[in-house]
Amino acid sequence: MKADNIKVLLIEDSKFATQLTKKMLDEEKSAQFNTELRCADSLAAGLECLKDDKIDIVLLDLTLPDSQELDTFKKVKAQAPDLPIVVMSGLEDERIAMDAVKKGAQDYLVKGQINSNLLKRSILYAIERNWAARQIRKLNLELEKSLTELKEVNNELEAFSYSVSHDLRSPLRAITGFSNILMEDYTDTLDSEGKRLLNVIQSNTKKMGQLIDDLLSFSRLGRKEIKKSNVNMEDLAKSIFEELRFINPERALKLNLNTLPPAQGDPALIREVFVNLLTNAIKFTKNKENAVIEIDGEAKGKENIYYVKDNGVGFDMEYVNKLFGVFQRLHSDKEFEGTGVGLAIVQRVIHRHGGRVWAEGKVNGGATFYFTLPIIEGAI
Repeated sequence: MKADNIKVLLIEDSKFATQLTKKMLDEEKSAQFNTELRCADSLAAGLECLKDDKIDIVLLDLTLPDSQELDTFKKVKAQAPDLPIVVMSGLEDERIAMDAVKKGAQDYLVKGQINSNLLKRSILYAIERNWAARQIRKLNLELEKSLTELKEVNNELEAFSYSVSHDLRSPLRAITGFSNILMEDYTDTLDSEGKRLLNVIQSNTKKMGQLIDDLLSFSRLGRKEIKKSNVNMEDLAKSIFEELRFINPERALKLNLNTLPPAQGDPALIREVFVNLLTNAIKFTKNKENAVIEIDGEAKGKENIYYVKDNGVGFDMEYVNKLFGVFQRLHSDKEFEGTGVGLAIVQRVIHRHGGRVWAEGKVNGGATFYFTLPIIEGAI
């Protein structure tokens, strides 16, 4: 449809109103606004005209010989759901006309108060608005389709990761088992190089096992149902730190735990967040004689903001976008053990709770990892 060639269908039983409408449209004709008017004096005749797909807009009188009020609009709308409709009513029908707008009419005009310029503007406005609404519906459908496809792909990837991880366990157990047999039963016949190679095999199978465990954990997060309840973040953080300190007795670890606002979330999953962040903090401060870890939080706007800060090796902010990717590492595993899945788990958990994650750091200047959780009104 071109703006200078608008095909208008007028459904109106009054000959005077029809002639007046035709006159007003003729007055506004120009190179930019040219209309072709078709007229119908009953609903039946109008519906017949609507079978022609060349109509661009309908001007509709609600009171016709064979139909009355909103029933008229509903039947026209049903016949041509994608066409813009401008209702033309008398003063006494203005309330009904407004109801028609609520049900999908683009505009309404009151007879006796219409001039040629107002009619022109109403037609152009209705066409433009209807086109915009159809484009929005189209984009929403495309977005919905894309989201569905993305969900299917994610489900397939998670299923694939889960399947591959399980399939890898059997040969990995066999490698570990046979290398242990060689080390125990044939230690006297192996030279130093043979023993060294077996130790390398065992070390790498252990790393592979940890990698599989982490991959499975990451895969399960996409399918696990979130069961929210009140979470005492302060108690949770403290208890996890004490557990990690117990398994690192050789380390001089200091915790500065400030007051943390309580949260709403899945306790088991939020626990995973603190476990991974605190494990990271302990790992990357191993070269510090006095490792200091700080945990703090505050309620701000509609979310709680928490952070875990350490005085460890830090990282270059140029690579901050890699931190939360699966298997992304900024340090070699010779420097710091790990599989590169922990921060990806943190991000997935927080995103599933509707929160955000980010990090700040400086090489040899420590790192701070932030995450947020939405505040749910009346939840706590």
